[in-house]
Amino acid sequence: MMRKILALATALALAGCVTVAPGPYDRVDQLRPGETSRAQAEGIMGRPNVVTELGDGTVLLSWTASGLTGYEVASVLFGRDGQMIRVQQKTMGSTF
Repeated sequence: MMRKILALATALALAGCVTVAPGPYDRVDQLRPGETSRAQAEGIMGRPNVVTELGDGTVLLSWTASGLTGYEVASVLFGRDGQMIRVQQKTMGSTF
């Protein structure tokens, strides 16, 4: 019984040491309208989960992440020239 308690205490202590990589909500702040290209954005954010080509030639890239405690969404609009126009959506929510 004491071994189980010790194992649980150790697991909980180690869980507190785990670092989580920044999700799209945090990384999108590194992008700059008029300066960041689509390729640069994908280098910073990773491969987008959704790519939406709009009728006017612009492209909306969306990144999502979810875990046990919540979710994050970041969507960025790019012009026909491949340059960032603006952050369209930046959302963080809890699953509780």
